Amino acid sequence: MKNLFYALSIFLFTFTSLNAQIFNQNGTVYLKNQKQLDGKIYFLDSLIKVKPNTGNSELIELQNIAHIELENNIKFIIQYITIDSNRFNSSRSCSDENVKSEKLFMLSQVLIESDISLYKANFQDKTFYYIVYKGKIQPLYNSKCVNLKARNQEEYKRILYNLFKDKGFDSADFVLLKYTDEDLIQIITKINQENQIVTYNNNIKEKAIAINPFVGLKLNSYSTEEINKSDISSTNANLNFGVDFSLALNKRNTFFMFLRTSFESLNIEAKGTKLTEFVVATHIHEKAEMNGFVVTPALGARIIIVDKGNFRTYLDGAFEYNLPLNGTYRFYQNGTNSPEFSVSDIHLQFERDINATLSFSSALGVSFNKWTTEIRYQTNRDFGNDDSSGRGVTPGFIGGLSFNVLYRIM
Repeated sequence: MKNLFYALSIFLFTFTSLNAQIFNQNGTVYLKNQKQLDGKIYFLDSLIKVKPNTGNSELIELQNIAHIELENNIKFIIQYITIDSNRFNSSRSCSDENVKSEKLFMLSQVLIESDISLYKANFQDKTFYYIVYKGKIQPLYNSKCVNLKARNQEEYKRILYNLFKDKGFDSADFVLLKYTDEDLIQIITKINQENQIVTYNNNIKEKAIAINPFVGLKLNSYSTEEINKSDISSTNANLNFGVDFSLALNKRNTFFMFLRTSFESLNIEAKGTKLTEFVVATHIHEKAEMNGFVVTPALGARIIIVDKGNFRTYLDGAFEYNLPLNGTYRFYQNGTNSPEFSVSDIHLQFERDINATLSFSSALGVSFNKWTTEIRYQTNRDFGNDDSSGRGVTPGFIGGLSFNVLYRIM
């Protein structure tokens, strides 16, 4: 009898291996009696075969297994499911309401574990998906009745709409949905986000409220203007860091309001020389310096343009208030016969504090898991239009480009 059992198992293995979900893969089988078996795992329809590195292979019935974890971190559970096998008949008439219920222990791959969980299994050599919601198992049938003319032909789209329309989803959200891991993971992730948090694919988390400290490098393109003289300009790199708070304004977490505060170490220097021809040739040497610490609170809006679960891209825009702390502007100038620029050639003409100013910034960001990189452009920051020197000189920035890295802490 025992030999017959093993012979039958080998037959089942040979017949089902082409469609098996686990075939010759390393992993661990966790049994309901708290025992665990390590080795190569084979799915034999209603049995799991575990072949350890040493010792004899073991055959386990599905109902005795708690779950299976493969070496590549893919997890399987054993679920006792009631399905309507008629829903797997593609030629079923729309008027055919006959239900052919079958109850089976099924090996199911875990795609999402959360308030609404998503699983993948095989039935009659076909892949199908099901969700567990509020303690109930709901198969997502990929069937069409032959004379159905509705836009949403597949049953899984109507099932999802009927289950989650109270969460703000409408039928249009499911029209283009495909019966694939990627599409179903994405839509179930979004539905879970209505409950503020979802865990999927190895504990990646996304929240409707996020706090993101950041650090980056800011390239400030500086320019100063002097009446009847040449402009002098320079590009300087300064440290930029801060924190970004964002709050979702819609149920699908695609539109955010954010409050951002950045701190910038300001260290700007620009110099230049102009040749004038009045009575004699004179080289006008000029240098401008701006130093201090700038605090910039900002309020803006952010829109998600690509959302693939743990991968996102966004665009945003914000109004900013740039407040210098101990900010000082100095302007040096002198005329000599020497064309070479030398510190000894110039003298301090005036020195004054720099003023607070308003600006606007926009950014393109790319997020993966908890990390985000962004490029942010800041418009002109004129730190003082008044000419307190009486020499027709005003300091200013012509834009600033930041390269920032953000990390979500909650």
